[in-house]
Amino acid sequence: EKVDRITKQIMAVKGVDNLQIISLTHPRLKNYGVGAGGINIEPIVKGALKTPEEMRILKEKVYSNEGVRGMYVSLDDKAALISAGFWEEGLDLDNLFKEMKKIKSEADDDNNTLYITGYPMLYAWIAHYTPQLYNVFIVTGVVMLILLWWYFRSFMGIFIPMISALVSAIWGLGFAAALNISVDPLVLVVPLLLSARALSHSVQSMERYHEEYAAVGEQKEAIINAYGYLYKPGILGLITDGLGVLTIAVASIPLMRNLAIYGSFWIISIYVSSIVMHPVLVSLLPPPRAKHLKKGQLAGLSTDEARERIKSITARPGDKIYVKLGEFLIALSQGGRKWIVLALVVLIIFGGGYVTQKYLKVGDTSAGKAILYDDHPYNIAGDLINKEFIGSSQLIVVAEGKKEGAIADEETVRLIDDMGRYATNHIPSVGGAVTISDMIKTVFRMFHEGNPKWAMLPEKSGDVEQVLRLIAGSTSGSEMDRYVAAENTNATVTLYFRDYNNTSIKNAIASLKEYIRNNPAKQVTFHLAGGILGILAAVNEEVEWSYWINMGLIFGATFLFCTIAYRTWWGAVVLFIPLLVSQVLSDLLMLTMGIDLNINSLPVASVGVGIGVDYGIYILSRLAEEYQFSQGDYRKARYMAITTTGKAIIFTSTTLVVSVIFFVFASFKFQAEMALLLAFLLVANMVGALTVLPALVSIIGPEKILHKYRA
Repeated sequence: EKVDRITKQIMAVKGVDNLQIISLTHPRLKNYGVGAGGINIEPIVKGALKTPEEMRILKEKVYSNEGVRGMYVSLDDKAALISAGFWEEGLDLDNLFKEMKKIKSEADDDNNTLYITGYPMLYAWIAHYTPQLYNVFIVTGVVMLILLWWYFRSFMGIFIPMISALVSAIWGLGFAAALNISVDPLVLVVPLLLSARALSHSVQSMERYHEEYAAVGEQKEAIINAYGYLYKPGILGLITDGLGVLTIAVASIPLMRNLAIYGSFWIISIYVSSIVMHPVLVSLLPPPRAKHLKKGQLAGLSTDEARERIKSITARPGDKIYVKLGEFLIALSQGGRKWIVLALVVLIIFGGGYVTQKYLKVGDTSAGKAILYDDHPYNIAGDLINKEFIGSSQLIVVAEGKKEGAIADEETVRLIDDMGRYATNHIPSVGGAVTISDMIKTVFRMFHEGNPKWAMLPEKSGDVEQVLRLIAGSTSGSEMDRYVAAENTNATVTLYFRDYNNTSIKNAIASLKEYIRNNPAKQVTFHLAGGILGILAAVNEEVEWSYWINMGLIFGATFLFCTIAYRTWWGAVVLFIPLLVSQVLSDLLMLTMGIDLNINSLPVASVGVGIGVDYGIYILSRLAEEYQFSQGDYRKARYMAITTTGKAIIFTSTTLVVSVIFFVFASFKFQAEMALLLAFLLVANMVGALTVLPALVSIIGPEKILHKYRA
């Protein structure tokens, strides 16, 4: 009675395709029996069951009909499964969540508990949790405001970076809306990171403007000097950032292409919001209230003394922290320690690269578990179905007939049946298979008074055709769609998996291909693979190849443009290596934390890599500039670069980490993992830019890298 009531309640939910609902009490689930008039094919449950005798008969029907026990009644007879399909166009996720929670609250009691799983419910949970992310945005914004005030201690230092971030966000989201692209809630961390990137460029600009104003004491000249010096590294950083996001489009998956399109435009908009708009805004605001050097005060001072005087004027209360950290990082790249840094770099690239190449997983380990925590009701429900039934995830093989009636061939049906048994017995995690051959065996047994010995496939094609004609005459077309198409032209082999990962899906498809190759069919062509696991196999395959192409394009573009900018390929090398180190470290982190490289995490990782190169560009540009000021004294150049631009990079890294870290508190496991991954990647890039890069410049030779650069 309860199963019947829940089935009818689900049928009433908006978006449900009533032709795809099936349960123990639904008419689509058939009983095959022998009566006075011949073979009867009728619903297993035809009405309310009121007596123990009726329940006993129901149990007999469940046990005697293939495809019922293990699929719609658990193997221990304690659970029943209700399956429903949906019209994608009519599905309202908010309404689905509300209706299913209502049905669950009415169904749960001391004797029964209703568990709900499946992809529509997964996305309903995602929609339910999405409003929580707005709270994350608010908290992130407030903390970033506090950090900006703490760093700059001025209205200008807060106003201009926040305006830049806001303008780029408006342009990015507006562009997505104009193209009718929806922002996936699972990758909302990326847009927030992109806006924080605009803020990051602003921090570098404001830091240099304050420095120049302190030196010249005249606003217009300070603006020209500051933004003139920063134009080249700013443009180079935006180009590499934008290409890093745009290369995600190499994958043919719409979700990834959409993110690549609006994400790359979002980054390019930073050119307007930061590089173009900044000088204008700064010129309209009063100059900094900080002290500045008056003309003539630098006369008689050496270059080092003058620059130290400027640093003392622009110093702020919080600078001691950044300077101390900068000096610590400088120490790591000096003297003999730079060779230790080089040894670690080699070990990470080759040792870590080998480990990640061999063990890093591509694809989801299971539906939902990459997105929600293991103890979430959705995942608990999925685990229960896999435990009590033959499996919840389907992989479908389609047998396409070469002519009408191809399935009504004895050899074809036997091949389909053998494939189902082969998969069940030889492919791990397959709990069972459902094919049209199961129904044919059951009906053929009825031809022989229900004798179990005759639960076999007919040996003549004429008998197969007769059975199929009988089944078609006793059922509606929609009831047979999941087994065989009209006119017996096409059929399916549906495999149910209790558990899966990318490797098991690959192995399953490889085993099925081998079976098909070793058992050629005359009447049909087998096609792999449909169902949710078939889709995942295609997605995983796309993610796997596009990941390496994506990384190659990011690193290649970075190498090319940096070679052009610094007029030597050595400049590209010292930028490339820290980026590669941080990427290998992030892959190792993914491996350690069990984070899957999937359709959602690949774009996030790509954005993190593209953005990370900015640190190196800014510090290398400042190194080249200071190298010229110090007349070839690399030790002085390194100290000045790291205690000025490096200070801003450390603060920038802090703001970028803050922009993502609060996602750790979201209900999404995926968001929390991506927040940790991005935070680690950003910090690793910062350390690489301030430690590995200066060490490499020192080892290779500053004159090979820095002398050709022109701001």
